[in-house]
Amino acid sequence: MIFEPTKFEGLWSDIEQDVVTIRSELNEWATGASDAGDGRWLPITDALPEDHWRGHPALLGPYHFELDGNDPNVVIRFFPDADFSPAAFLHYAEDRIRAAARQGLSSTDWAVLDNVETGAPIPQAIVETRQAIRDAVDQDFAILDASSPSERPDFTPTMVAGAVQAARKRLLAKGSRRAVALPPTPGVDGA
Repeated sequence: MIFEPTKFEGLWSDIEQDVVTIRSELNEWATGASDAGDGRWLPITDALPEDHWRGHPALLGPYHFELDGNDPNVVIRFFPDADFSPAAFLHYAEDRIRAAARQGLSSTDWAVLDNVETGAPIPQAIVETRQAIRDAVDQDFAILDASSPSERPDFTPTMVAGAVQAARKRLLAKGSRRAVALPPTPGVDGA
């Protein structure tokens, strides 16, 4: 384990034996644990696995808190399901491709629903846009399949990102009657 102090504090409840609220300099949020009203603010230290890769918090999985056995004035956040194996990075990359595609397609879902519900034709620009995003998904999966396990931690769905960017421009240029700006692509547009 690697023990790394964080910039967070936890409101530790001695009755509940859990952190009930986490805060940083800018935010404060509840953890879902019951607040017995007996809390004290303590610094949080992360207990990270030896094979931890920075920049991939999704692979840490869920966490739980415990008081430090050596210092009862520190809370340790443990990640018992953390997985940084090659298979985990592969699944994570596949999920990122799917999420980017879903987000890119979502802004034109209204046209598909309109077609299903009323029989209204789907504008050709939207048909082409949706197909381009689906084609980009296939391309990104091919790139991912051809990558080595050492390349997967840095994988970004660039083909989908490019298709989504082109879709934004194409829909706005065609003046689609409901052309809305597509949301940012997760992990690509800084989202």
